[in-house]
Formats: sequence, C-alpha cells, structure tokens
Amino acid sequence: MGNNPLFVPVASIISYALKKIMSLRQVAYKYVLLGRKLLPLA
Repeated sequence: MGNNPLFVPVASIISYALKKIMSLRQVAYKYVLLGRKLLPLA
C-alpha cells in the first residue's frame, strides 16, 4: 500500500459504513422478532 493519501480516509469511511450497516441490521432484526411476536403468521 505505501503512503497512499487516499487509502486512509477511504478505509475509515468503509469501516464506519460497515459498523453502521451491522448496527442497522441488528435493530431491524429486533423489530422483525417483535413483529413476529405481535403478528404471528403461523
């Protein structure tokens, strides 16, 4: 890689986006479980 000035901000943005996506997935999963409890489809 070396001293690429673009690599550091891009890597930080990607890691930040991945953290946001994972946290949003956890929140969405909790809402899906809550919805299944409130509205049983079975």
